[in-house]
Amino acid sequence: PMSSDTKTEPRQLAGLTAYFTAENAAITESTMSFDNVTLVARKLAVITRMSNELSADNVLGLADRLIGEIAYSFAYKEDDCAFNGTGTSTYGGITGLRSRLDELTAGTAPGLTLGSGNQWSELTLADFNKVIGSLPDYADLPGAAWICHKTFEHQVMQKLAYAAGGVQASEIVNGIRRNTFLGYPVITSAVFPKTEANSQIPVVFGGFRLGAMFGARGGESIAFSTEATVGGQSMWERDQIGVRGTERFDIVVHDYGTNTDAGPIVGLKTAAS
Repeated sequence: PMSSDTKTEPRQLAGLTAYFTAENAAITESTMSFDNVTLVARKLAVITRMSNELSADNVLGLADRLIGEIAYSFAYKEDDCAFNGTGTSTYGGITGLRSRLDELTAGTAPGLTLGSGNQWSELTLADFNKVIGSLPDYADLPGAAWICHKTFEHQVMQKLAYAAGGVQASEIVNGIRRNTFLGYPVITSAVFPKTEANSQIPVVFGGFRLGAMFGARGGESIAFSTEATVGGQSMWERDQIGVRGTERFDIVVHDYGTNTDAGPIVGLKTAAS
């Protein structure tokens, strides 16, 4: 939660160290170190309109549907910024996780594994095992998970799992309530790639709360007006209702590794050709 337009949160850089010590001897001191991550609230908005007749004929149905659609559009945009943001105005200046990981050199950076080929069908279990192995111990905690598009999960991850054998018929028919892969939950997101491409990061893995922060300045706000002007047209004159939704938030991906050290979030990238 953000209590003002800007919020600064501490980020731990180093922890304490335990030392053996002799009786009556001074204990070796160690210190934790921190720096700061700054969140700046960015305004996201939706505006639309509906006729008074349509509103009256549908009673609460259409208004509820519009509110639900506004909430969905906000959630989708938040995900899009969190993973695909390029720092441009399209994403409110937010740079997302996939863009950050793409700054690293795949195959050189410990946290960005270079896949066995440029096609999804060429990715192997060994590639995914390497991704898991690249995650630092401190990030391999409850909550560590895979994130990818549903299509990638079914066409690549589940296909590899079933090909490995040992699957019960009932599991193939009914599936499992929460999908996992190599022992970790798989979370699907519609903003991840659903078609293969060269030099693409289709899946990420890690302890996401250690590598990024999401700041919310208040909640979503929904307003209705019969007097407003939308798109240069008067709602009163046209007997329409304007519907406006706003929210303010920021996302900062602050730890994703370097070309020499893996961070708390790692990924898999397809080959260039």
